[in-house]
Amino acid sequence: MAIACPTQVDSFPYQWLIVKNKTIIGPKSTEEQKVLFIPPQAGVYQAVLSVSSWPASAEAEAVARAEVFAKRVVLVAMAENPALEVDVGKCGSLDFGDLAGGSAKALPLKLLNRTHSTVPIRLVISAVRQYNTLQYSTLQYSTVHYNTVQYSAL
Repeated sequence: MAIACPTQVDSFPYQWLIVKNKTIIGPKSTEEQKVLFIPPQAGVYQAVLSVSSWPASAEAEAVARAEVFAKRVVLVAMAENPALEVDVGKCGSLDFGDLAGGSAKALPLKLLNRTHSTVPIRLVISAVRQYNTLQYSTLQYSTVHYNTVQYSAL
């Protein structure tokens, strides 16, 4: 699939490369352009980006001449589906055992990325209820409340 710098950037569901299509570069200077890769699915992607220069108000003949001298850059990218594994040991859970109130204990949670790409990870801890934890009210009437704890972490 070959794509030249389009005259405008459109948002189509199948568009997987986005580049700024017009810029001005000063004499003896460097301009860095960002190429955004948004793969719609896993696979290998390849495109040719054509870089050329012509006056903004050029006629079709001048544009055609400029395309002859255009520099072409091959863009290659690979997209993978995330392949993550969580290793919590033989028992399949993190068992903190019995702890005294106010104490702390840390256990390892191993995350394995089986792909070649960097994968963003989000960890969210949700506890609907702490088991066997009761809290007594100091009001005139004795009532029992169950503690409800919800955590969210990135």
